[in-house]
Order: sequence, then C-alpha cells, then structure tokens
Amino acid sequence: MLEIKNENLDAINKISEHLEFLGYKIEQNKEDKHLRTTKHDTHNNIWFYDVSTKYQYSVSQIIFRCGLRIENTRITLEKLKAINLLNEYAGISSIYLEEREKDVNVEWQAVYLGLYKKDVFSHFFERFTKDQELIKIPEINDSLLSKDVPLLTHIKNVFS
Repeated sequence: MLEIKNENLDAINKISEHLEFLGYKIEQNKEDKHLRTTKHDTHNNIWFYDVSTKYQYSVSQIIFRCGLRIENTRITLEKLKAINLLNEYAGISSIYLEEREKDVNVEWQAVYLGLYKKDVFSHFFERFTKDQELIKIPEINDSLLSKDVPLLTHIKNVFS
C-alpha cells in the first residue's frame, strides 16, 4: 500500500487500506500526492482526492469521483432530464454530464468528511456505489443511451 508520512493523511491512508480489502488496486498519482486512483475487476474505477491536506483544511475532506463514457453522442435535453432524475434518487452523490469531443461522460462525485471510521466509511462507500447503480433504472438508461445500441458496447469506464 502507498503511504504518505503525514498525520493529516491518516484518513486517506486508512481509506486506501479499506478499498484494497474490497479488491481495489490503489495507485498514487506521481505528480499529485493527494490524488489516488483505483481499479477493480467488477466495479467502476474511481479516484479520490484529499482536498483537506492540499489546502490545509482543519477537517478531512476527500472527494470521490467515477464516471462512465457514452461514446459518439452529445448532451441533449433528454440526457439532462435523466441526470436530474439521477440526482433526485441519489443518496450522497452529485451527478453531472461533461461533454468531451465526440463523447459525453456521466460523472458521480461525493465528499467524505471527517476522520476515517470503518463503519462510517463503509456506509458512505456503499451509498456511493448504490448511486452509481441508479443508471440501471430503465427510464434513466433509455434517456442516456440510444435504444438500438447494446449497453455494454456503448459505455466504457472513464478511468480505463
């Protein structure tokens, strides 16, 4: 496991250990010691960023993000309505769209506040994961994806 020797980074180090236990492979960014990326065989890849240490905040604030790329499309009114619906159903995440060249990314973001406590982080991460699964709701899925293209060939993980 990657460790940064700094007492302000205790939460991010414990979170890294927790995610490794769940099967995530953690990498620390070489240019930014506050950023870590994860890969998992069956779950979305995520990255998390320790904002509190970088900006010397007194309370630990760690941003979690993940995303899915919808290829060869643009942001439309239907997609915006689907994102609004996702945000209505989401427990802890803010969900938004980013347009990139020929693709649109659906992005999930949530902030973990405070020191690491196993039960608190477990609940946070479970909610973050459940928020990502909301994309499977047919009404949302149909609005975000064209109906004639199979889901698995249409979406790629943003962090692959």
